[in-house]
Amino acid sequence: MKHLPSAYPSIAQHPTLAMIRPAVLLLSVLVVALFPLSADCLHSVYWLNDYGYTVESGQNATLRYFLDMERGSQDTVATELQTLRVRVYCPVSQDTYHRDYIFDVPLVAVSLEQPSKTEGSFTIGPLISPDAPTTRCEVKLVQPVVYGPYHFYTKLRSIDKQMVWVNGPNVSQVRLAMLPDTAPGPGVSVTWTSSSNNDTGYVLYYPSLRENQTQVVNASLLPAYIADGMMGEPASIKRGDYFRPRGKAFRALLGPLQTGMEYTYIINGQVKRTFWSPRQRSKSGHAHLIAYGNMGVFHAEEEGPEANRGAVTSGVSSSVENVLHRLATDLGTPQHKADVVIHLGNLAYAGGRGYVWDYFLNNIHSISSRVPYHVVPGEMEIASGSANDSDVFGNQFAEWTMSSNASGGEGGMPLRHHFASPTSRQGPDGGVWYSHTLGNARIVYISTEHDLAPGSVQHTWLERELAAVDRQLHPWLIIAGHRPLYHTSRSDQHIQTALRQYLDPLLYRYGVNIYLSAHHSSYLRSCPMNQRGECVRTDKEHGVVHVSCGTAGAPLDRYDDDNTQQVSWLRKQLFLHGYCDLRTKSARHARLQFRSASGHTEDVTLLGNSWREDVRTTLTRLPEAVHHEPMLESVGDGSGADSLRRAHSWEVVIVFLVTWLCSTWLCM
Repeated sequence: MKHLPSAYPSIAQHPTLAMIRPAVLLLSVLVVALFPLSADCLHSVYWLNDYGYTVESGQNATLRYFLDMERGSQDTVATELQTLRVRVYCPVSQDTYHRDYIFDVPLVAVSLEQPSKTEGSFTIGPLISPDAPTTRCEVKLVQPVVYGPYHFYTKLRSIDKQMVWVNGPNVSQVRLAMLPDTAPGPGVSVTWTSSSNNDTGYVLYYPSLRENQTQVVNASLLPAYIADGMMGEPASIKRGDYFRPRGKAFRALLGPLQTGMEYTYIINGQVKRTFWSPRQRSKSGHAHLIAYGNMGVFHAEEEGPEANRGAVTSGVSSSVENVLHRLATDLGTPQHKADVVIHLGNLAYAGGRGYVWDYFLNNIHSISSRVPYHVVPGEMEIASGSANDSDVFGNQFAEWTMSSNASGGEGGMPLRHHFASPTSRQGPDGGVWYSHTLGNARIVYISTEHDLAPGSVQHTWLERELAAVDRQLHPWLIIAGHRPLYHTSRSDQHIQTALRQYLDPLLYRYGVNIYLSAHHSSYLRSCPMNQRGECVRTDKEHGVVHVSCGTAGAPLDRYDDDNTQQVSWLRKQLFLHGYCDLRTKSARHARLQFRSASGHTEDVTLLGNSWREDVRTTLTRLPEAVHHEPMLESVGDGSGADSLRRAHSWEVVIVFLVTWLCSTWLCM
């Protein structure tokens, strides 16, 4: 991989920085040595409530705790502890994206001169949940420490923070997914989150008009993910607005089901929903799918695709609400009944904030509990910085993914744990790229955030998958990925060029009909294109239609003339929120339309299936590797910014060691 010289000078080349470096180090040591924090080290707090403690919205919560406090330091001015500070973090307010309750709890005086234990309780509230059916509040205790004329508040060492579920039921965030093609018959998986302390769950299901055919299946408790399992900060920070336990998650498998029939299912006897079973897999069947990407959760004061990672936000986005309301309404009508919803990456825009995933999963609940909800990763779920060359499961990143920390250190962990995928493959890539059959179509999901170069694990899998498709049974072949291969935006042309060189030979060799993507927050549709990037002019030449649908609610792109390229293949581009609706009507024809959040059909076109074995395109071999200097500008080549980081490294290590030794001595 080629690296460009950095524009940042080495610290050794900057005389001013070189002169003040020893002074900064000495000052750090003096601060630690002369101004130690008080050592009233409360080593443990044990919560006596169940983890699944639940209250109704508008009610108070009473929490019980047990404190185990070891001896204090001889340096402390205070001799007893009379209060504890409580911090309650609830992302529940309509006007701001979180609410903090901070108050003091009086204690019976606890001596700081010898080890002691005490227990008590306090009441918080009222806790509210106006935005979502279920909200989780996080509770921590903070120890007030008196040192001379100053007051400090240091976090207690806690086995775990306490989570309070507001406005249960014990079942929330329900998601459906199709079962793999290798399953005994058509079926779906049901995944949900529970506030219950119970380790068991079940689903009762039956054809909606035949309740006498009721079946019951037990659910499996899914493994949890922890802060230390994240790829980095801020996702791994154990603080209320970043990592938070997701609660207990369960998954049940429903099937085999009768094809094309409405079913009713009931989770734990509490939540009742309906869905339509998958269609018959055959040439005579048809497929109906919904696609969108770039959703997010909140209003943002700053524009751009990473706006939700900022700290200044207000309320749940009306754009997201409008899209989801329109889709939920349409799905309730016979003419818009869909088989699957495909989220084309950039889901929650969580940026490492656990509570944002809560909001997102609650927002999509009305959709994902009725229709299988499949996802492909975007940079907001995967990208974790240049220090990492693979995700938390070991899948190799694409070169452009390594230059960003858009996921806030998540590295794909929440995405993989929250969403099931219709694959029977085990291993690190099982839920990242996969495929399944739907009626007369084969849908292949790829990750543009992972390595797709020829010879990579994903490229090898993709070619094998495309080659295995029986086009007599499945005449339509659709690929879904996050990043586009063709777009009018100039901002990432180097990535589009790389993806075309990696993927175009496969798309034309195996006759892919449609490539779905998002990434840019707009709707775009191309003509059927040949491998030269031109519109096909005869049915004897195969063409791929590229559709970008990044319209799920994130702030829309605003292009000026300098950032937009004029292209001959463009057939439609809209800067509206909404979703794409694709139906394969027969083996030869499909219909694509774009439905805006206002309920209008803004674009509609009929697509012909030009793929036939006898008109297979003769391929021009393309280079198998490509370098993109502008994209790699921030990586460095051993000088510049890298030298600056190395020059600082020994100071950081020394300050850290001194701080750690002092704090350890104080709390012994």
